[in-house]
Order: sequence, then structure tokens, then C-alpha cells
Amino acid sequence: MKHLPTDLEIFNEIYSSYYKKFTDFSDESRTRNHKNFVPLDIAQIAKNLRIDPDIIFSRLYSLNLKHSYSKDITEFNLFLNSMGEERHCINFPYMASILADLRDDSRKHQAAIWVSIFSLIFSALSLGVSAYRLIAVEVPKNSTNQVFPVPATSQYQQGTTVVPPRTMPIPSQLPKKSNLETQPQSPK
Repeated sequence: MKHLPTDLEIFNEIYSSYYKKFTDFSDESRTRNHKNFVPLDIAQIAKNLRIDPDIIFSRLYSLNLKHSYSKDITEFNLFLNSMGEERHCINFPYMASILADLRDDSRKHQAAIWVSIFSLIFSALSLGVSAYRLIAVEVPKNSTNQVFPVPATSQYQQGTTVVPPRTMPIPSQLPKKSNLETQPQSPK
């Protein structure tokens, strides 16, 4: 599938190709009818962007509809199919201001993407470090590779408070009570 150039790519191509032609205008050596409207070679722009010229023309026409406006009795057009004898003329200063906005939006979008990528990487590293600490550092194993080792002095044997879950002895290692201790004694 052919790459369809964005508005930004089309305007960048026009700007880089026609900026010198726009600035070379003078009243003494008139190379075109109007300073602001620069005639475009649609076929050359399409060739540079590797796309059919009709697509470029249609895009410029639709961009004209999108960006043109009228104020009082004056019309401001971005693109004109013909202006006197010249064909396919673009309002170069107006296009440059639209291009500046598109570039600014593109920079903001790219900055947001890079911040998101950095945040994702940072989150993944934090998760990895937390998982490593949980698995490799904080879970000690005794010589029998049991997850919950018996503390050196069991708090159950001392008759004090309940031991936190990580240090609870395994039930098979608790001292067994004799039958005498477990049977209720009758009152005398």
C-alpha cells in the first residue's frame, strides 16, 4: 500500500521547494502576478512525494476548503486553481503559518509519545526491581528449603503474641502436647 502523505508532509515539501521562489519576488523583476500567491508545479511535488498528482491537487483543494475564510467582503484562500494566467497558486505566507501550527502540533504529539515511552520503561523497571526484592531478597529459606522457617526462639513456645505470617513455624515443627495437657481435668 502506498504511503499517503500527511498535510504536514505536503506543506513541508511545498515550503522547502518554493521558499526561495517566494522570497525572490520584487516589483522590478516580476516573475509572477502576486507576491503572496506562488504558482506550484503539482506534478513535481507529487513526484517528490511519490504519489499521483491528482491526489496532491485534490488534497490542496480540500485544504483550501478547510482553511479558507472570508471577512467582511474579503476572501482569504489558501489555494487557487488559477490566478490570471498562473495555475495552481498557493498563498505562501498563509500556508507557512498553517505549517508552523502543524509542526508545533507534531512536536507536542512526539513529546507526549516519548514521555509515555519513558514512563512505561520506568514502570517496567520498577516492577522488575520490586519483584526481584520480593522473590530473591525478602523470602529467606532454611536448610530444608521451606519457605517459612522456624524462628530461632519460637514465640509460640514463649506463650506471647501471634507471630507475623512470614515467620510462622511450620505446624509439623511445633512441639507436640502430651495427652495429659490436652484432656480437661476434673475439679477436685
